[in-house]
Amino acid sequence: MTYFMYKNNLISVYSKFEAEASHTVNLSDERAASVVASIADMKACYELKLKQEKEQQQIEEAASTENNEQQKEEAKTVSSAYATLYIDRIGMEVPIYYGDDSKTLRKGPGQYPGSSLPGEGSQILIAGHNTTHFKPLQNVAVGDIIRVVTGYGEFHHQVISTKIASMNDTSTYNLSLDHEQLVLYTCYPFTGPPGKTQRFFVYADLIN
Repeated sequence: MTYFMYKNNLISVYSKFEAEASHTVNLSDERAASVVASIADMKACYELKLKQEKEQQQIEEAASTENNEQQKEEAKTVSSAYATLYIDRIGMEVPIYYGDDSKTLRKGPGQYPGSSLPGEGSQILIAGHNTTHFKPLQNVAVGDIIRVVTGYGEFHHQVISTKIASMNDTSTYNLSLDHEQLVLYTCYPFTGPPGKTQRFFVYADLIN
């Protein structure tokens, strides 16, 4: 039984207690004293149950929060993917790794370590190769929903804009952003030889 169910039940029982108590005036002193004592015992029992249930709920909430924080920290240290990214409209499903060095990007898209993790409320920078995992981004459109599924939660972002800019353009990101935003980027154009100096950026704001 949840805390709120106990609370509602307790209110109902109290009403019954009051009705019982109102009849004690018609009982003998001994019987009245017995009824009053029984009512007091029942009140104490329900109040104890209510307190225990509330404390248990608080313990479970604290444990859940601690577990989420632990999984976030583990995401920064494990070599395996810490999340999966989906853009259903274009059939995109890719693993996300923590780190954006060349070795990591050969396995799949990687997050710049200086950026926030999903759920931390700021900008998330994720890079990927345009010939493999991030190739479908050439078909992304404003309004598309990007789902990021981690071990500690699922986050939905909606594409608000795309941009083509120089690889050296520092205005393309803001690590101090005051709201959560997912930024995916890859080399541009999507065809041609390697060594490109331009990047294609996708910006998506958190919606839930």
